[in-house]
Amino acid sequence: MWLLCAAMLPVVVQAQFTFTTNNGAITITGYTGSGGTAVIPDTTNGYPVSNIGDEAFYGCTGLTNVTIPTSVTNIGHGVFAFCGNLASIVIPDSVTNIGICAFYSCSNLTSATIGTNVTSIAISTFDSCASLTNVTIPNGVTNVGSSAFQNCASLGSITIPASVISIGLYAFDSCSSLMAITVDPLNTNYSSVDGVLISLNRTTLIQFPGGKQGNYTVPNSVAFIGDSSFDSSVNLTGITITNNVLNIGDFAFDGCTGLTTITMPNSITNIGCWAFDGCSGLTTVTIPNGITFLRDHTFEDCASLTNVTIGSGVSKVGGWVFDGCTNITRFYFQGNAPYVYYASAFSNRIHAIVYYLPGTAGWGGGYWVYSPFFFEGLSFQTKLWLPQVQTGDAYFGIKTNQFGFNINWASGQTVVVESCTDLANPTWTPVGTNTLSGSLSYFSDSQWTNYPGRFYRLRSP
Repeated sequence: MWLLCAAMLPVVVQAQFTFTTNNGAITITGYTGSGGTAVIPDTTNGYPVSNIGDEAFYGCTGLTNVTIPTSVTNIGHGVFAFCGNLASIVIPDSVTNIGICAFYSCSNLTSATIGTNVTSIAISTFDSCASLTNVTIPNGVTNVGSSAFQNCASLGSITIPASVISIGLYAFDSCSSLMAITVDPLNTNYSSVDGVLISLNRTTLIQFPGGKQGNYTVPNSVAFIGDSSFDSSVNLTGITITNNVLNIGDFAFDGCTGLTTITMPNSITNIGCWAFDGCSGLTTVTIPNGITFLRDHTFEDCASLTNVTIGSGVSKVGGWVFDGCTNITRFYFQGNAPYVYYASAFSNRIHAIVYYLPGTAGWGGGYWVYSPFFFEGLSFQTKLWLPQVQTGDAYFGIKTNQFGFNINWASGQTVVVESCTDLANPTWTPVGTNTLSGSLSYFSDSQWTNYPGRFYRLRSP
């Protein structure tokens, strides 16, 4: 009933503003001025101006400056959204609440001073303020909402005060100039290592600053890489994930277009949906053996991806996993043929060969039909994946009075090196057995000088 009565209150127009009166307090409901500087009065008709109502200045593109009096305690939802020429804002200490999207897409806003009595920075408060370079979160703020500073492309650094107990998803996402997130050492929920926001116990990586460049190694303490934690970090070129990591969250590396190399340990048991979506610089990737299910959209639109090695644990593949990866020419499977839930897992423009290891099952006679809907006839050509002598690298040939070479195959595989002296009437004799701890193993033969000629071949045990 109160809502109905409140809605019937008259809207009064005075000077540049429209407003309503309720219980002896004024709420600014609209702006009728021509732009430039707007000064909100502290009283009107003898009543204090305590609220700036939802969307009161929404889309006022001519507005360049606004003065908020100390009588105001509440700034509503979307109040200054799309005020594209608003240059700076000072929120007085009297304000305790700022609404959702209050300054959304104020594209020329360069600085914002937040009053000391604000306790929450709401969802998308400063989202898409592309020119914002200077903002201080006051001690007393307990919550930084989802997308609060998302797309603030000019923001160079941010400090999380001791009072903050909650930071929402995407809070600092797509801040392409952000070099460091610093956390007050008295904060009881969060910490910072080399400018990267992580949980206090340092087991969850929450946000990588989008402006950091080059290669990055995840700290050894981290077990969980959070959702969207590296999202749109376009200057990141390489990532090394350490052996304690168990989980990579949804959208974790989404849109990391500069990422060219990634090292993932077999400790990882889950890679989230869209985790590497749009990583257009990746050319090769190895999926760890600990992964059993490749989730939807994991590597979608990785346009430069050419070779994919899929770990032995993968038994299920979701939808759109490699959709849009049209340059893949080789898949190397270390285990049995997985069940593919949707034909969309692979773009129908991928023309790749599937290589499989000896002793694995489900690959058929030269073709792997990967769609569960057999009438679609979607398949890949298959070939046996065999060990190869690397004749083109620096390890091939005579080294310290021994003849040797690198063997390339799947990690964990055992390979037998055999030799003979006469290819016309060969008698092959084992001369070494190597187990690959990675994708390469080095073989050397100290007896090579005892023969006028010696030939080598590789086989599995």
